Amino acid sequence: MGKPVFGRRGACWAASAAALLAAAGGFAAGSHALLAESLRQAAGSAAGALRFGMSPARSGEPETRRGAAEALLPVAMAVAGIELAIAAFRIVREDAATAPHWSVLIAVPVLWAIRAALDAPGRGRAYDAYMSAVALLGAAAAAIGGRQDEPLLMVMDEAAGCAIGLAMALQGCRSVIRMLDGEARSGVGEAQLAAMRAAVRSVDGVIEVESCQTRAHGHYVVVNLTIRVNPFITVYEGQEIGRRARERLLTTFPYVLDVRVKVEPYDRGYPHKIYGDARQDNVPTLLQ
Repeated sequence: MGKPVFGRRGACWAASAAALLAAAGGFAAGSHALLAESLRQAAGSAAGALRFGMSPARSGEPETRRGAAEALLPVAMAVAGIELAIAAFRIVREDAATAPHWSVLIAVPVLWAIRAALDAPGRGRAYDAYMSAVALLGAAAAAIGGRQDEPLLMVMDEAAGCAIGLAMALQGCRSVIRMLDGEARSGVGEAQLAAMRAAVRSVDGVIEVESCQTRAHGHYVVVNLTIRVNPFITVYEGQEIGRRARERLLTTFPYVLDVRVKVEPYDRGYPHKIYGDARQDNVPTLLQ
């Protein structure tokens, strides 16, 4: 089976871009519910794209920047949700609610379908459907209220936008709490962990960083590191690469107390398909 055209990360970015376009449409159509739901889905898709991270072939990209984005996104999500709820409440208090354009009733289910098709399957689909239903019901009630001149129904769009904004703020706050709790247990933040992985990848002979986990040990941290190396080198060469990776972390990060390295052979996905001499591959085989 072939790989997706964009890959999971690219699909998440595409879903986020589509949600931002829908947010602009919600602002133009005068629908607070569509605006809030679009921003919520854009933030969720962007978080999914950052979570998938980078492939080994793109390990030259700055991981520290990605770790900072992962830390700032839930904060921005919480702030945006609070602002959306306050704006909706202000519109209702000033009696400035208006009926949204009928196109909103089409945009909400289309936006949900795009998110369901492009984003990663199996993660929060029911929650996304529920929030989209809230936005759709609120916009539909406001549209009916505008046609029948019912002020009570016309505020339902703002009410739905307020509810989605509060849910968005709650989700962002929970993400921040989980992030802070994870940092307290591991002893380092996402940006520091990304810097560690980048430092290990710069060691000659390291093809991939399989995992890099830390745990607090007083004022210091202990690192459990698993790296992938060329499967055709000797055991001694693999141990030497692991030693270099350990020394790199100990000398680069003064708060690292100890590093436990596990060296594994790199699996290219099709170990049974080897054409010609595998030692002629572009993967480095000698220590430099």
